[in-house]
Amino acid sequence: MRPTRLHAAVAATTMTSVLLVGCSSDKPPVCDSFAALQHSVDDLQTRTMSENGVTALQADLTQVRTDLTIFAADARQHFEPQIAGVQLARDQVSSAVGTAKADPSAETFRTVAAALATLGQSVRTLGAELKGTC
Repeated sequence: MRPTRLHAAVAATTMTSVLLVGCSSDKPPVCDSFAALQHSVDDLQTRTMSENGVTALQADLTQVRTDLTIFAADARQHFEPQIAGVQLARDQVSSAVGTAKADPSAETFRTVAAALATLGQSVRTLGAELKGTC
């Protein structure tokens, strides 16, 4: 192979490698922060009031709040309406958990369960919106 062809072949191979690596490993930060949010919501939803108590729910809810704050910082400009929906659902869970802690009863526990279901649905809706990004 002549030197100019060799240089061209090396350059083409290098450029192709760079492009392939860029395509396969580069994800926007929003993907990782959403995965963390989804994990913390899943953890929150798997807690049971009878086994773990309201205090455990409050600790998990703190993690959801942290992960949602990070996700919102990464994605606010693109997903603001969906983020607002998740934040509202999170606030409803927080309120329901506070009520259940102050007045533990079957009714307040049902309210917590309903609020958790709404939060889960809000996160799933957000995840569906992210499918094209992540």
